[in-house]
Amino acid sequence: TVGRPVKIVLARDEVFVTLTEPGVWIRIKTAVSRDGRLLGREIEAVLDTGAYADITVRLARGVGLTAAGPYRIPHLAVDVSAVYTNKPPAGALRGVMIRQLCWAYEQEMDQIAEHLGIDPIGMRMQNLLATGDAMHTGETLQAVGVRECLERVQAELDRHPIPAPLAGGAHPTVRARGVACFIKHTMTPALSLADVHLEDDGSLTVRVGSVEMGQGMSTALAQIAADAMGLPLGQVSLVFADTSSSPYDQGTNSSRAVFHMGRAIVEGTARLQKDLLARASELLEVSPTDLEIRDGYLAVRGHPDSRLGFGEIVKRVFGRGGGSLHARGMSKADAYLDRQTGQGKGSTYYFTGAAGCEVEVDRETGAFRVLRYVAANNVGKAINPMLCAAQIEGAAVMGLSQTFFEALRWDNGQPLNPNLADYPLASIREAPPVEVVLVEIPHPEGPFGAIGAGEPGIVPTSAAIGNAVARALGARVFDLPLTPD
Repeated sequence: TVGRPVKIVLARDEVFVTLTEPGVWIRIKTAVSRDGRLLGREIEAVLDTGAYADITVRLARGVGLTAAGPYRIPHLAVDVSAVYTNKPPAGALRGVMIRQLCWAYEQEMDQIAEHLGIDPIGMRMQNLLATGDAMHTGETLQAVGVRECLERVQAELDRHPIPAPLAGGAHPTVRARGVACFIKHTMTPALSLADVHLEDDGSLTVRVGSVEMGQGMSTALAQIAADAMGLPLGQVSLVFADTSSSPYDQGTNSSRAVFHMGRAIVEGTARLQKDLLARASELLEVSPTDLEIRDGYLAVRGHPDSRLGFGEIVKRVFGRGGGSLHARGMSKADAYLDRQTGQGKGSTYYFTGAAGCEVEVDRETGAFRVLRYVAANNVGKAINPMLCAAQIEGAAVMGLSQTFFEALRWDNGQPLNPNLADYPLASIREAPPVEVVLVEIPHPEGPFGAIGAGEPGIVPTSAAIGNAVARALGARVFDLPLTPD
């Protein structure tokens, strides 16, 4: 060893053999009544974990948690296994196996509806989970919202009917629509800490261990801190992931940052406000209950002129400039499943949503286009609606790329296309207009009701497109990617 920090820089072809998304084979068998009620389901899933296990156990657990999909199924049997293969190790990618699971169970839902001769959306509606329902793990669901998401998707699709000549018949180019619903867990147990410092100029400094990677977390967390503290947004500064000074955060993944770091910030500001109230009550010679916080001031109720600014209080505490008041907040979520029974709490909260799309397929050549894509996600509370919509839109386009283009080809464990020329990605040419619908069912434990929005938008993309393509062709394709062949 060199005894010094080491930086690893990978060439493009090395990236393809460092970590991959696990391939998965899924078999589903579902019992259903003649009127479309789901009665029971068996699922068998086999994950390709590559040469090393890495986090495969965690991925397999996630498949088991959401195997029933967003539906009430009284009887469920799930068998998930992972196998070693002569390939690079597999790890987590946006959606963490739930996209592949949704691809399987949502296509089967359409097959069941077709077999029974009933409307696929109506069949979904009568089986969807709702707030207060129990998961197969025994936990009670909160702020579900999947029904509202599917209703919004249906309404958006119905606003523009498909032209009659392209809806079927002998025309070689056919248009059709498909929908898909989903439920997704988040990483649990979880722990996040936040330090909040009130400076002598009345501004707030928030130190967090989360990472801004373009998802807009810096804006969302600053908004949470400003609202929770009672300050204008311009007086809040965030300091990110410096391991020598920032408090611990479990990780910026699983769409957990806004929920967990947001909760930690809210708790930290609440403690800071309590400290401020106690100090201001002494300075103003009133009870803390007689004080209210407004726009960076503590004022006596009914006497708005009798007030002190945050910065002025800090200066009086320390006798001169340079001091700061601080507090620490924590978000901790302990949830475990019994290893023998599978019962318990599997996730701090669950994401739900729905997607719908319209595709155009040439039956003679296999050429295809996605003309419209509608995504409705329950985000709990949209802290920043524009950023929420951007996250969902980006996830949908990434899912479309995986649906139509992305596939590694192997020869005895070696990739045949380890470059971005032979491993194609969707470009702006293939990206359809994405209509994002933000459904807000506030979660009682989230900061201002928020959960997250980064990952879930990718989950139903392949399934919705697959159902639309199957309806256009009159035949179903079970493997991804969906190529013209």
